Amino acid sequence: MPTGQYSKEITHNTGRVFVIGDLHGEIDKLYAAMESVNFNYDEDIIIAVGDLVDRGPKSLECFNLIYKSWFKTVRGNHEQFCLDRVYGSTPANIHEGNGGEWFSYLPEDVQVKIADEVEQLPIVLTLNRNNKRYGFVHGDIPIIIKDWNELVSFLSGPSKDTYATQCLWGRTRIKQTMNTPLSLKASIDNIASVRNVDQIYIGHTVIKDIKTLGNMTFIDTGACFDNFGYGKLTIIELE
Repeated sequence: MPTGQYSKEITHNTGRVFVIGDLHGEIDKLYAAMESVNFNYDEDIIIAVGDLVDRGPKSLECFNLIYKSWFKTVRGNHEQFCLDRVYGSTPANIHEGNGGEWFSYLPEDVQVKIADEVEQLPIVLTLNRNNKRYGFVHGDIPIIIKDWNELVSFLSGPSKDTYATQCLWGRTRIKQTMNTPLSLKASIDNIASVRNVDQIYIGHTVIKDIKTLGNMTFIDTGACFDNFGYGKLTIIELE
């Protein structure tokens, strides 16, 4: 069950803003991507769509990015694994079976510190930039949601845990776009768009190339899955 902070809003009008897909311990790919865009540590920022940890070789280093002034992230389901494991609702073997072995080697006090930090990561993040509004969420926008403000509101209401779980774990919309014939895609895009946000970026579901449904862009191109024909960390500069 997700807990803690669910929604956060920030403004960044100076420098550049980049969004990256699921990192999963691949910090070397992050730094290579940053070098490729001549990232300015003093002026630019990166926003991640969650899943900094598990599966890849450097999960702790990736998690520690949350302490960098130039790095922002939403909570992913793999961060949620860490929180749930420490506080009792996810057995260690389940987390380990999903790439969480690294967490088992950490001292207990470090595990607790990570879990407490995860609790403060938002489920959704809103960025205001140059008169545009961007949304970030790890897994999905619940299918009944038609308005970004509505989602933010629901995440502070009595059913917030239900909506947060869908945001962390859901895949309904990406499955929808994968299964839509090209002849129907334009009408589906129109129906699928979420109001009161210009563009939304989502991770969680591994795809070969970025896909867009309405004003939602799915960007998890499988940074940690080199052996399965993926292995790419997507980085996109926002306007």
